[in-house]
Amino acid sequence: MPADGIVHDTALNDLISSFAEIIPASKNQEGLKQIRLRTVSSENMPEGFFSMEYLGYYHSYNSEIVLCPERISETPEVLQQHHCDLSSRELYVIVLVHALAHALMDPTKTEGKSAHFQPLITIMNGFTEREELMEESLANMITLQYFDQLGKPELVRYGEVREWIDLQALPYRFGLDQYDILKPDWQAWRKAKGNSKFIIDKK
Repeated sequence: MPADGIVHDTALNDLISSFAEIIPASKNQEGLKQIRLRTVSSENMPEGFFSMEYLGYYHSYNSEIVLCPERISETPEVLQQHHCDLSSRELYVIVLVHALAHALMDPTKTEGKSAHFQPLITIMNGFTEREELMEESLANMITLQYFDQLGKPELVRYGEVREWIDLQALPYRFGLDQYDILKPDWQAWRKAKGNSKFIIDKK
């Protein structure tokens, strides 16, 4: 696992390139290439919501994805108790893809706006339950689409991605229904956020 504080731009850029092949709407969006990848120790991670500890998060204002290798490496042992056989390496990639899905739905990164969407960790209390449900379920819907169409079980096994999501809280778990049944246009949600009270100017 990467050490605390190291930025891994190459890994993230490779993922963004493969995203463009699988998620057509992510093509030609230079804002995504501005995002950096940083790792931190567990004590430097925010408190989790829905009785979950954060394994990583997307921070719009700082244009970065933050991952916690320490928590990611400890999680598979807990998952095995629920018959989910993800390795820490697989979980690292899944959390990174989920965070990138949030970035993809950030109108300030993908529609050329100068303002920035406040990071989820600072505005959760301002989100309605429906907004929480939309944001997290659509991020997981994009995550499912990515791994389903990627077709590289040697990297991450798609069935285990589904098992992981099925163990999550409802706003995240609803991503399974979004992908399997509803298949909504996540770009409409991104557009709605573009007119949101959560858009702020970067000083």
